[in-house]
Amino acid sequence: MTSRPVGAHNTRGFELWRKAMRWQRAVDAALAPLELTHTQFLVLTATMACVSRNNDAVLQRAVARAAGLDEATTSRIARTLSRRGLIERGPSTDQRSWRILVTARGREVEGMAARKVRAVSRML
Repeated sequence: MTSRPVGAHNTRGFELWRKAMRWQRAVDAALAPLELTHTQFLVLTATMACVSRNNDAVLQRAVARAAGLDEATTSRIARTLSRRGLIERGPSTDQRSWRILVTARGREVEGMAARKVRAVSRML
């Protein structure tokens, strides 16, 4: 058995990270014509999934959990998506949280983006 020197570049974790970064760069490139980043796509998709399950607007906190993101990142991205008209965002009944839902334009963009992401996944 041949031994390889141990180091960051010789670990399975490093190889997995490199593949994940290559995939994310390819997704970002595919989504660029839609003016979306991979993370924005995650928030948009997670919002659609949560709203679909709830049949109503959902708390932004639930979207953060569904997307696997922290609440601060989700909040920043939700503001961007709201300015672009892809989601609607408003205070919840307790005034400390935000409720969000996907607009018709957001559903249209998410559909186009999902097709692009699936195409990238098939290529890699």
